Amino acid sequence: MRAAVLFASILALTAAFPAAGSTVELAQAGAPAAAQRIGVAAAVAGQVRLDAVPGVREVGVDVASGTPIFLGDAVTTGPGGRLQIMLLDETVFTIGPDAAMKIDKFVYDPSTGAGTVNASIAKGAFRFVSGQVAKRNPSDMEVRVPTGTIGIRGTSVAGVVDGARATIVLLGPGAETDTGERVGRILVTAANTTVEVSRPGFA
Repeated sequence: MRAAVLFASILALTAAFPAAGSTVELAQAGAPAAAQRIGVAAAVAGQVRLDAVPGVREVGVDVASGTPIFLGDAVTTGPGGRLQIMLLDETVFTIGPDAAMKIDKFVYDPSTGAGTVNASIAKGAFRFVSGQVAKRNPSDMEVRVPTGTIGIRGTSVAGVVDGARATIVLLGPGAETDTGERVGRILVTAANTTVEVSRPGFA
């Protein structure tokens, strides 16, 4: 039953956001001078907050579609909240109700596609599609959950973090893709053990 509930959360999140969405122009208004802008909030629904981060935001703020996301912003959603975070390298994170995440590190050179993307998912249902950084060098992107890490190898992933348990699902693309995309796989590491998932739909 527990697994069924977790997968239902993932499916609900996927249904709510069937695609990454179009590019959103980043707003400049109210941007702290010293902050590093790394992306934008999109498709915001319900209660979504950015927690206060010294030197970036002195108070927490409610999020609306088009709100700039800065390095260090911690995003949380309420019981009916959800949103997408679209990073400058085209990586897209989607989180559902009662979720929390943070972009810990973001470096991106648009002229080469080189950079680093590190994110943490503290709780809730999530989905992400890797962007230009992982496309150029998949090992330059890593997502952390409370129980371990997810090494990305150019792909789309969904999951649920529930307390001390995390369920991670590889969405694709699989080996049968005819689009010329890199075949997706993830390396999930916990308790000094690494498991590779290379078949879409497996967790």
